[in-house]
Amino acid sequence: MLVQPAFDVGLCPGPSGGGNSSTSRKGPPAVSDVLDAEQELAQSATSWLPIFIDVGGVSGFQCIFFRQRYPALAGRVVLQYQLQVAGMVKGNPLPSFENIQMEAPRLLQVRLRTRAHYLRNVLHNYPEAEVVKILTTIKTGMTEESVVLVDEAGPATRAVRKYTEEYEDTMISVALE
Repeated sequence: MLVQPAFDVGLCPGPSGGGNSSTSRKGPPAVSDVLDAEQELAQSATSWLPIFIDVGGVSGFQCIFFRQRYPALAGRVVLQYQLQVAGMVKGNPLPSFENIQMEAPRLLQVRLRTRAHYLRNVLHNYPEAEVVKILTTIKTGMTEESVVLVDEAGPATRAVRKYTEEYEDTMISVALE
């Protein structure tokens, strides 16, 4: 299991381009920074099996980056979008989105033989019992070649920008109320 250390937290422009539209951490921008898909996922891959599913993605950036980085890799790339952004993604997709499939989130449905499930900032939204259900469901459909990539951000402990620290404190306070 590969565990990345915590990354510095900073502002990142969101879908609207404004600096306050999303707060994210600095660090590897894509899954391919920690996974060599050609080496780890290509064995016995077929064009009809999902090779990469971005669970709970927003705009499809990770899917696009994955497809651009590995254009010859057989298999479907799927964005399981967040329901609240479905209209935006369908109505105004990012450039190079044409080879990406979209589907509604299916966190508790088994996806057989998917090579990589990618969960970025998804699990923290659920209580522990639900996280166990989600991961158990994913595990049920996995093969020996499958991987689960979990990319979660927690509160940073060092090198935090003042705005981000205040934002996180506000969000924690709201969650505790």
